Amino acid sequence: MLKTSFREIKNKITHLLFSFFLMSLGFSAQAQKEEEDSFSTEFTYGITINTNSGLPGGIILKYAKNIDAHWSHLFFVEIVNVKNSKESRISGSNASQGYNTSSFINQKLNNLYVIRPQYGREFLLFRKAPDQGVRIDAIMAGGLSFGLLKPYYIQYDYSGGNNQNIKAIKYADVIFSNNQLSEQYIVGSSGFQGFGEMNLKMGLNAKLGLSFEFGAFKNSVTGFDIGFLIEGYPKEIPIMYGAPNRNVFTSAYLTLFFGSRK
Repeated sequence: MLKTSFREIKNKITHLLFSFFLMSLGFSAQAQKEEEDSFSTEFTYGITINTNSGLPGGIILKYAKNIDAHWSHLFFVEIVNVKNSKESRISGSNASQGYNTSSFINQKLNNLYVIRPQYGREFLLFRKAPDQGVRIDAIMAGGLSFGLLKPYYIQYDYSGGNNQNIKAIKYADVIFSNNQLSEQYIVGSSGFQGFGEMNLKMGLNAKLGLSFEFGAFKNSVTGFDIGFLIEGYPKEIPIMYGAPNRNVFTSAYLTLFFGSRK
């Protein structure tokens, strides 16, 4: 099992923030020559994918408020699905004749959904020409992570392949049943079961990235963000059985966003 202390998490986040500070200083001399933007607030929404999730990985909302010509306050809310890198899908058992089988994630114990309210700063690196070109900003943000751990449910054929008694149960009940339940009779995944049994796991996160904004209209916002995110929890998050589980997650991300400013 992999486990990282909160002191190591703090050191990694500090290094991330310091890297952003140095990057900002490197571009400040050029940015000082630019004129002040004509907008004061910006609201965007988008879809994000990352190396710890599927496609799409989640959704993101961002509100920005100008401080001066080069800096802005940032407020984010991200809702993402975090996966274990060892996850793999397999087909449901054909033992249940006449039942429509589906795939399921082998040895999965829990789904992890994370809500990340974040505060940060955005620094203007390159300003686009009016109504054309590309605007590039550096982004630094961080905040709390509300990890919602939901038991992973599967459809299980209690009739031993006769398709007479199929029920939704936790995959963990099969894994820890001491061979009383056989994986041979897992028919497939069970969709949205288990949301009423979620447990809250509190953590911290920080990210560093670049924002590339395009757009043919002054008040519209279209573009993408790329960057790196680190997230840590006090204890391991049990997503998989028989595979390393972690308490620190690192990922590269890509966010496609749309919005407006005024």
